[in-house]
Amino acid sequence: MAISGGGRGSAGDYLTVARALGATRTMNKPFKLRELATMVEELLEEATLKSGSAQPDTYY
Repeated sequence: MAISGGGRGSAGDYLTVARALGATRTMNKPFKLRELATMVEELLEEATLKSGSAQPDTYY
């Protein structure tokens, strides 16, 4: 997961590079906390399914 607020280049530039380096999710600032939580939950679920483990607990 990669999050960018910009910097010297545009946020899109950094996030494109992050995807090329393996980030499966990207997000521009500003974002809502719920959006971040949803993204993290999705990533945890994907990792759990890949590992064959039981579903992770949801923490808020």
